[in-house]
Amino acid sequence: MSGLESAKAQYNLVVIGGGTGGYAAAFRARELGLTVALIEREKLGGTCLHRGCVPTKSLLHSAELVETIRLAPRFGIRVREEEVVWSDVQKAKREVVQKIYTGLRDLAKARAVDVIHGDGRLSEQDIVGVDSDGDETEIE
Repeated sequence: MSGLESAKAQYNLVVIGGGTGGYAAAFRARELGLTVALIEREKLGGTCLHRGCVPTKSLLHSAELVETIRLAPRFGIRVREEEVVWSDVQKAKREVVQKIYTGLRDLAKARAVDVIHGDGRLSEQDIVGVDSDGDETEIE
């Protein structure tokens, strides 16, 4: 390497995308002893955690609780008044997402998976380019 070239970070495995499949692959690879970089555009957990599966299931659970309360008199339980406070439902959803996100972030750190924020792409054989807010880096 000449003095003009900068050293590229080197890993045994680079995973592009920190959703459920990406972080599972990264964590398993570390268990097998590989050095791992995980590239994620936004937050670890991906769409499923932050905008899809998890928030939807949290909202669905709230709706199911309301339905359970409405059916409770059939089982001899009377609830004086039910009230859905939408801001509290949203808060509960955010708390669930945050708890899982924090856990994933801590797991990545504990397992020594390097999480790199940016857009990853295979730029050439064995080289992954990462664009992070206009800054380009390469990983080998």
